[in-house]
Amino acid sequence: MDLRDERGDNMDDNLFYKNVGSYLKELREKKNYSLADVTSRLGIARVTLMRYEEGDRKPPLGTLKDLCGIYGITMNDLFDKFQEYL
Repeated sequence: MDLRDERGDNMDDNLFYKNVGSYLKELREKKNYSLADVTSRLGIARVTLMRYEEGDRKPPLGTLKDLCGIYGITMNDLFDKFQEYL
């Protein structure tokens, strides 16, 4: 069953990005990286990273890959952790 929210977004996608965002924030904090540390490496605005971490914005695949590299995990690690939403 394909559930959609009020914006027409797939709700499973929303859960995926909310959970991934929370996990990415957890990884950033474990590494003791500030938002500024990460955003300067990615060349993105601080608010953009905050929205990724809150699950309010979907990061492009390349950015997701870069974040995984910064945090020392692979994309496979990330997708395996949240496989239930894929």
